[in-house]
Amino acid sequence: MRIHTLIIMALLAGSSAFAVTAQPSSFKKTHAIAAPKAYDDYDDYDSDEPVFDQPEGEYTMMTRDSQSWITESFNASHSQILGSTVEMVVADDGTVWLNHMIAEYPVGTWIPATRNGNTLTIDGPQLLYMEWSDEIDDVISLYVLPMKKVIDHETQTGSYVATDDLIYTFNIAEDGTLTSTDPELLLALAVKNPDNQEQWVWKGFGDYDITISPQTDKPLELPVGLTTETWVWSDPYDKGFVNVAFDGNDIYVSGMDREVPEAWVKGTIADGKAVFQSGQYMGVDVDFFYHNYFCGAKIEQIWDPDEEAYVYVGTMTDQATFIYDAENKSLTLEGGYMTNSTADRQFPMMPYTEVVVEYQQRNPDAAPAAPYDLLYNFNSDSGEGWVWFQIPDTDVEGNLLDVSKLYYEILFDDEAQEFTLSDEDSEEYQSTMIPYSYQDWFDIFIEGTDHTVYIYTEPQKSVKICSVYINENNQQLKSEACVYELSSTIDASLDRNVVNSELFDLQGRRINHPSKGIAIRVTTYSDGTVTRTKVTL
Repeated sequence: MRIHTLIIMALLAGSSAFAVTAQPSSFKKTHAIAAPKAYDDYDDYDSDEPVFDQPEGEYTMMTRDSQSWITESFNASHSQILGSTVEMVVADDGTVWLNHMIAEYPVGTWIPATRNGNTLTIDGPQLLYMEWSDEIDDVISLYVLPMKKVIDHETQTGSYVATDDLIYTFNIAEDGTLTSTDPELLLALAVKNPDNQEQWVWKGFGDYDITISPQTDKPLELPVGLTTETWVWSDPYDKGFVNVAFDGNDIYVSGMDREVPEAWVKGTIADGKAVFQSGQYMGVDVDFFYHNYFCGAKIEQIWDPDEEAYVYVGTMTDQATFIYDAENKSLTLEGGYMTNSTADRQFPMMPYTEVVVEYQQRNPDAAPAAPYDLLYNFNSDSGEGWVWFQIPDTDVEGNLLDVSKLYYEILFDDEAQEFTLSDEDSEEYQSTMIPYSYQDWFDIFIEGTDHTVYIYTEPQKSVKICSVYINENNQQLKSEACVYELSSTIDASLDRNVVNSELFDLQGRRINHPSKGIAIRVTTYSDGTVTRTKVTL
């Protein structure tokens, strides 16, 4: 029988990285697992499908506290979880549907439960998800069911095994709070044992000692009648637009949490400072299934020997303070702030330091900054290739652009190429202008400022990338071209000199010691032109 075994001390004690609020705590999002990849085609499998669509009925947003297991790199550990989201829908037929029932396994599927008086039961097994397993080279079905802890005192090891009745029960309080009837019982993620279909194998995720309460806090709403201005939020790692409004000495800012950019927080201006009180609810981070509260914080960087890297740690404070410059319209953070999953108990999610929020006086006629780092490859035998490049989201003066109005063109031999794109209604259309944030996950991909486009036509002389911005006056402003020359011929009539020349391999890595093969020569000229030429060494 295949069962995950764990050291008994891990079962009894585990880790509690976030439980002690008096000490700095590592940030959840630096360790959060990525959402599992769904298997999209269930037609060939004899199984019910997971329920992805929200059932109809009365909706309630909940918040969960629990002790939760998580498996990363085949190591199982557990910690206290605070402020994880659970969604609940009561259907017309009385069925209670629950979303995100395994705290550390972030999938958006629904499982049914049955209410009987003051109890709510999940009759296991309930299908939660289907995903591809590289281990068995096949699709596996993942289920939710109760498991109990079994300890072998002779070997000092323990395991979780399925209960006989496969029923997990919650008590229901008058205010709608759900609590585990048996706090030791694990609501677990499990699969069928491939060697014995009557047995269940724990997958290393699950929750026990669960409390699920109605979420009563609501996001702050901007008072009616206030005029908003568009400012720019920035720190060393990110930049984006925010909205700012004033009401006497009160200041409202949306976008202090870059994961929930529409959420407002309120501060008070006095003596050149803007002070934002901790505990302001900002809503749900839908990527990580946690509630988000704005909290001031003392944030430090420490060396984590397990991660072999410096990580942020933070301690909640009562408020976050910014220096307010009324003349230049700017807020400069003193210290730090963070998002936290509760208003008053520390479970940190994301740290923010060195933040500046300032009004941007942009010249509407300034052209977008030119793309850069253009790489190209084409296989003539297969008739396929790709271009990879980066596009700044700023203009030539360094001001942030609205990327919904930013596009780019790909030119082969000075001719703009036409691509088949899809609009919001999945209707296809042809265009030479590709929206900055557009991707179809097939030929066009984007990650941050990185863009990759697969191509099926081979240029003969050059590849060029230009950015195009539609400004406030509905004018098209075009950037200078980023050029990849397929010929080493240089126009002798141009008044320019080579100031730098470097070699890179086809993966974009600099070549310091050339050897035989294909390489990319990147040449910079005195007039600022940069060319990229494929050469044979």
